[in-house]
Amino acid sequence: MAKKDSERERLMEGIDVKGRGIGYWFKNVFLYHYRVHVIVALCVIIFGSLIIYEFATNEETDYTITIATDKAVTESMLEGLSDIVAETVGDLNGDGNVVVEVINYQISLANISEDQSNYLTALDSLIMGEPNNVLYILSEELVERYGADWFEYYDDYDIITEETEYYNEQNGIESEKSSYLYINDLPVFAGMFGEDDQPHYLCIRGWTISDKENEEYIELYNRTFDVVRAVLSETE
Repeated sequence: MAKKDSERERLMEGIDVKGRGIGYWFKNVFLYHYRVHVIVALCVIIFGSLIIYEFATNEETDYTITIATDKAVTESMLEGLSDIVAETVGDLNGDGNVVVEVINYQISLANISEDQSNYLTALDSLIMGEPNNVLYILSEELVERYGADWFEYYDDYDIITEETEYYNEQNGIESEKSSYLYINDLPVFAGMFGEDDQPHYLCIRGWTISDKENEEYIELYNRTFDVVRAVLSETE
């Protein structure tokens, strides 16, 4: 046993024992003593590389569009709106990239499933508690579920059009105040809605007092209403 240990020690010093070279040393000495260390080191290197890659390639969202409707809506249907948002909002977080995220919930209150109930809970959390999500596309049944007080009034921002007056006119409401901008017939949303679809509206989440004291939110809302104006000015 002592002789075998002595042979391995001399091999580690680079001495060729009985015609056996580096391959023998690597297999019978290095791997024998250090294979666990090597495996652990490789795992650490791979894991660390993956973390670095994730941070290096991760792009933060500049702006989020949230849509909730009983229709199945694909991101391609929202491409026109996403392009307007990207151009109007731009690199809001200053990281050199423009990233527009779309959150899409399919919810029918008339025939709600368990999954849709979970989506509705998530939507409630966004509207009531997420100040960075301000632009919403909602079906009529959903805007009526929340009510106008949850959203900004368009006339407060000098946006008064037939689209902002549509809901009040259709529902016999005699008021110039409107939180809902009718979008079914707008060119930006061409192909998304059919004749039998319920009305859908563009809504802006209402400010809180703390929001209005935050310069980042002021900029966010300013650019959001620029998006609304750009949507309304888009032609066929």
